[in-house]
Amino acid sequence: MNKIIGRLRSDERGFGVISAVIVGFVVTAGAVTMLSLAVHQNEGSAQERDRERAFAAAEAAVNQAMSTMSFDPRRCPGIGAEPVRTGTLPGGGEYEFRFIEPEPMFSCSNPLTVDRYIVAKGWSGPKAAPQTQRRQVEQQIKLKPLDGFKYALFAAPGGITAGNNFTVNGDVYSEQDLAIAEQSKVFGSVTGQQLVSVDNNSIVSGDIWARGDVSLLGAGSLVQGDVKSSGGQKLDASGNVLATWAGNVSNVGAIEKKAIAPGAITGTGKFGGKVTTAVDAPPKQTLPVFDPMSVPYTNIHTSPGAFNTYFGSNTTSFAGLHRVDGTNGRVHFDRSVKVKSGATSMVVASAPVWIARDIDATAAGTATLAVISTAVSAPGDTVPSILLSNQQKFPPNTLVVLYAPNGCVEFRNLKQFTGVVYAKCLKMDQNFTITYKEPPPLSGFDWTTSSATHFQIEAYTFREVRFQP
Repeated sequence: MNKIIGRLRSDERGFGVISAVIVGFVVTAGAVTMLSLAVHQNEGSAQERDRERAFAAAEAAVNQAMSTMSFDPRRCPGIGAEPVRTGTLPGGGEYEFRFIEPEPMFSCSNPLTVDRYIVAKGWSGPKAAPQTQRRQVEQQIKLKPLDGFKYALFAAPGGITAGNNFTVNGDVYSEQDLAIAEQSKVFGSVTGQQLVSVDNNSIVSGDIWARGDVSLLGAGSLVQGDVKSSGGQKLDASGNVLATWAGNVSNVGAIEKKAIAPGAITGTGKFGGKVTTAVDAPPKQTLPVFDPMSVPYTNIHTSPGAFNTYFGSNTTSFAGLHRVDGTNGRVHFDRSVKVKSGATSMVVASAPVWIARDIDATAAGTATLAVISTAVSAPGDTVPSILLSNQQKFPPNTLVVLYAPNGCVEFRNLKQFTGVVYAKCLKMDQNFTITYKEPPPLSGFDWTTSSATHFQIEAYTFREVRFQP
């Protein structure tokens, strides 16, 4: 028995199987552990990548919002009737952005405010997917105008009535229908809130951007830039809806670049291209803000007659900032006048103004004359707010600024001058020529945000916040 027990103790057969089982168990457990760690790490990495993609989408939304503001600061998505803007990123990410007004300084409806507040959201994939990552950021920005009022002719909320053979060396804006009549030339761009038409043998060297339909009516009509029609409601000067434009472009002349519109693009004329797509409506603009009470007047005249007497004695060197009270009669520039060179002269009248003679500078330097009439008038009135009659040619070194916020500026007979015209409505006669020149800073005027068309964006506070569905 002792011999048998001893033999069994020294016999190691079967031990290798046990060792193999133990080793296999250890290896399997280690492999399972490593696999579990790898899966966990991979899931964590994928989740982190999704979070980064969602953040990138939110940043893209901020950039898109800034781009929108740089060209159109008065239409803030998410405020009023403006819908929230959305977009996608390559790889399936989605974003949306809107503007909010947490304080009056961020008001989008006030043309004088320069601050905006962006709320941007980003998703790593389709935002409706249950497992998609989502992040939200907020950005405060400030608008810095890159330009002031850059229009040679500007009419709002009325429109422009144009005669034949007129020339505008600058841009044109009209709130109502604008017909560019025969033999006319606009060496700039045209923006219209209603219909824009270009008659035979007329040229627009820049773009046409209209809310209403655009028509090139004659074989000799030419637009050297793009022609864009957004479509939308046709409104009268009081804001009443008259019709709805489909956003059509018709052309029997030549459009050297593209016709871009959501409606029909038709005609036998030449097209540089046709693009049928939705088009943003041109931003509505208002006249620059003028506060007559903030002007430090050098002379205050109690009536138009009192000013006319003063003017008759100071035609050889007219200067100063003049306020003309009273509405009986008209302010008369009824004889040729020399405006002081190197200075800005201004006349602010409650009554209509009639300019009937030439305006020149006293010397070789540039002279500026700003004529403002707050008188009320309408198209067709016998006495417009500001009237230029007779044949007048103002030399290039005499800059004339005409401003009539409550009425029309009318030109009769031959006119040729350098300057700008801003009014509720405009009426031009035959053979009219205006060359745009940017006005200098004028007392009482705010030429900045209410009239600028392009802005530099300055970024301020940027932060990530808790996502809010």
